[in-house]
Amino acid sequence: MAAPDPINDDPAHARGREPLDTRNAVSGMLGRGGFYSIATVVQLSAGLVAIPVLTRVLSPAEYGTLTAALVAQAVLTHLAAFGMPPAISRSFFHRHGPEGARALICVTALLAVTVGLVALLSGPLWSRAFNDVPFGSELRLAAVSAVASGVLIAAQAVLQAEERVRSYMVGAVLATAGAQGLGVLWALLGGGGSGYLAGFTIGMYLALAYAWFSAGFAVAPLRGREAGPLARTAFRIGLPTIPHGLALYLLSAGDRVLVERFEGLAASGSYYIAYAVGSLGIFLAVALNGAWAPSLFAAAPEDRWSFLADSAVAILRVVSIVTAAFALAAPIALALFAPPEYELEGLADVSALVAVSAVPYLWYLTGTNIAVWRGRTRILAISTPISVVFNLVLCALLIPPFGLVGAAIATPAAYVLLGAITWARVRRMATIPWDSRALWLAALPALAGLVVALALPQDGAWLVLRGALAALAALAALAALTSARRPASEVATGG
Repeated sequence: MAAPDPINDDPAHARGREPLDTRNAVSGMLGRGGFYSIATVVQLSAGLVAIPVLTRVLSPAEYGTLTAALVAQAVLTHLAAFGMPPAISRSFFHRHGPEGARALICVTALLAVTVGLVALLSGPLWSRAFNDVPFGSELRLAAVSAVASGVLIAAQAVLQAEERVRSYMVGAVLATAGAQGLGVLWALLGGGGSGYLAGFTIGMYLALAYAWFSAGFAVAPLRGREAGPLARTAFRIGLPTIPHGLALYLLSAGDRVLVERFEGLAASGSYYIAYAVGSLGIFLAVALNGAWAPSLFAAAPEDRWSFLADSAVAILRVVSIVTAAFALAAPIALALFAPPEYELEGLADVSALVAVSAVPYLWYLTGTNIAVWRGRTRILAISTPISVVFNLVLCALLIPPFGLVGAAIATPAAYVLLGAITWARVRRMATIPWDSRALWLAALPALAGLVVALALPQDGAWLVLRGALAALAALAALAALTSARRPASEVATGG
């Protein structure tokens, strides 16, 4: 059993609880995680839904411009959120409680508007990062929509902490069906890439309105004696995560800038599609963490780290099997997502390599949750920039000889480095009773799936075999999730 946390490091309402039934706690977490996973994966991967339409409306060069705008939108979203989402999650379970967390949504909104204005005014400068993309309507809409996206994430952090699954899912659906639906409709009506982004922007503000209303509005904690401690704690935890969040996104998107420079704008668009398919594994890890982190933070001090150890195995097992399914099915997905002129042939290896990155990414998430709980997030501002530099250097070395696959090879390598650097620091913050053998066995399906995916041909009858293997992997993931959610008494009796 891990040593208990210092009593002053835990919220008052976590003390005096009954001893935790770890297996049932993991079951409940995965139950909520299943709903969060559906909503969050759909929200994060919403762009995938639009790809088959946009690639048939836009030329490869036009889609490359849109890709650049989406990269800018994601980077600005991280800046607009200003590191507040993790601070909100932690604040909810500490002395400031739910009202303090809701007040931080207001703080996020003020900061996000400021970031948006600065981005619009300085656009001609930062847009030079893209070779052939001027600061036009696409990049301006990216800045405007980022304001809504940043505040939306803050509001969703409150909904997750309160376990308001239905409200969270409705907001996620609005951000997906609303934003993507309006964007695609506008593009189909002749609006092109800028029309898609205009519809996307309107949809994001509608989603924000719903999520913020559901989470609740509070300003009282920003007026009284608790305002100072609330703000200081939030910024102490949140500020280091700004460079961390920016670097984390650049870790997943910076290679696209190098691909554009080495291979051209059209190749950058093709790489974006293949990368997006593989990213579903990482999205799943992020989605499950939406239920994992609040459950960890809410646990009693004497149970927290044993819960972390047990739940990590269960989550890794599900993520690993699903990752194998994504890697195997990548050629089928790519054939559906874009017409032949996008030259996606052979890029299934890119998707498979990106998909397996979910395993080291989950390792990194485990360390991040510990760092956030301990309030020591500065390590995140160090580990992610180092990993980004490593990724970009590796891309620059591998793209010339290996093309787009070379850029993809750098992705799992960079995530392994990210997990290693993060854990080198946070492992001193808690004593975790790991079951190393169980962890390795849980990770094995992802590694096996990658090997098989890289070995099998990507055309003809082999696609049928790939599809069958991917379906079996998906069923195995469902079985693993169902098994983890069975009550301990049923498992013990074979019920």
